[in-house]
Amino acid sequence: MADVLVVGAGPTGLALAADLAQSGVSARVIDKASAPSDKSKALGVQAGTLEVLGRVFGQKLPDAMVAAGQPAREAFIHVDDLAPIRADLSTIPSRFDFILILPQSETERILGERLSSHGGAVERNRELIGLRETGSGFVATIQRAGASPEEAPFKFVVGCDGAQSATRRLLDIPFAGAAYTGEFLLADATLRWPWSYGCARPFINSEGIMAFFPFKDERHYRVIVVKGMKPSPIEEVALPELQECVRRLSDGAIQIESASWLTRFHVHHRMAGRFRKGNGFLAGDAAHIHSPAGGQGMNTGIQDALNLGAKLAAVLRGAPPASLDDYEKERMPVARSVLRGTDLAFKLALLPENALIRFGRRYLFPRLLRSPFLQRRVIRAISEVDVARKESARRDAAAKTPASS
Repeated sequence: MADVLVVGAGPTGLALAADLAQSGVSARVIDKASAPSDKSKALGVQAGTLEVLGRVFGQKLPDAMVAAGQPAREAFIHVDDLAPIRADLSTIPSRFDFILILPQSETERILGERLSSHGGAVERNRELIGLRETGSGFVATIQRAGASPEEAPFKFVVGCDGAQSATRRLLDIPFAGAAYTGEFLLADATLRWPWSYGCARPFINSEGIMAFFPFKDERHYRVIVVKGMKPSPIEEVALPELQECVRRLSDGAIQIESASWLTRFHVHHRMAGRFRKGNGFLAGDAAHIHSPAGGQGMNTGIQDALNLGAKLAAVLRGAPPASLDDYEKERMPVARSVLRGTDLAFKLALLPENALIRFGRRYLFPRLLRSPFLQRRVIRAISEVDVARKESARRDAAAKTPASS
C-alpha cells in the first residue's frame, strides 16, 4: 500500500512526488492525461523557486532548468510613445538574479526525471473518481481508461489536479472567486522588432496592453495580450488576428512572422476555503488560481508542494500528526497575498480608458517605474526570494522534528 496518493502530474504534483520519493515515502502519482503536455503554458520560474528547488534536490536541478531556459535580467517597459523604461531584474538578491523563462513542459520534464531517478513514475490515463474516508486515511477509487475502477487505500491524498480539481470536489471544499471580464490572447510566436532581443517587453498605451517574454531561441517570444483585442465569437485564434492585434498595439513596430501555439483564454481569481480536510490536501492550482500578473502561479504551487512534502515525510517518520496543521497555516497566507497582489494589478490594467487614466499613464506611472527604490521592491517581491527562504527554514525545522516514541 502506498502512503500518499498524488493526483495530478503538473509542476506541483511532480515536485511533491519527487520530494516524497527522495525522502523514501511510498507514493502513487496519477494523471488523467495520456502523455505529458508539450505546451509552454506557465513559463516564469522565479529566483526563490530555483533556490528552494536547489535546497531540496541539489543545485544540479535548478542549473539544468537555467540551461534549458532563457534568463531575463532586464525588461523594457514601453508606455505610450515615451522612451522605453528599463527595469533591472538583476537586482534580485540571489545567485539566480533573473526571471527564468522556461516552458512548463521543460519544467515538468526536469522534475519528472528527478522523480524517475528515485524509482517513481506517473501512472497516466488514470482519474480519481471517488474518495471514502477511513479511520486511517482514504480509500480512493481510480478509473483507468478502458478498465474497471480500482479501489486502493492511502494514508494521505494530495490534490495537485488544477483548477478543475476532482480532489477538491470529492473533499467538498469550496473554491470561492470569479472570472475577470473579457478574454485574452496568448501565443508562442516568432517576431521581428527594432529593439534588442532576450529581454521582456511590456507595452502599455491607449490601444491596450500586451507583453513579450523571451524563449531561449532568439526572436521566439511568449505573447500575451491583456487588453485591446477585438471581441470574437470564435474560440480559435488565427494568425492574422494576432498579427493585426500586435501591429495595432505596437503602432506597426512589431511583426509576428509565425506562431506555434495560439489560444484565447479567460482569467479567474479563486481560492479554496481550506487547504486541508482531514488527511486530504490541496496544492497549486487546485488550491488557488489568479491572474498571470508577475508570473506567480506555478511558483506558488511548487512551493506549496515542497512545504507539504517535508511535513508528510516527517509525519510518516513518526513526527506528531498535528504538525500537518502548519501546512494550511503557512501556505494560505502566501496564496492570499499573491491573489490580492495579482488581482489588484490585473484590475488596474483592465480599467477603461479615460482622461484620468491617460494622465496617470503618461505622467505618474513612468515616474514610478523609473524609481530605483520602487523597482527593487517590486522585483524582489516578484522573485519570491523572501517567501522561499522561509520555506527552506521550515524544511530544516521539519527535518529536525523528533519522531514520537
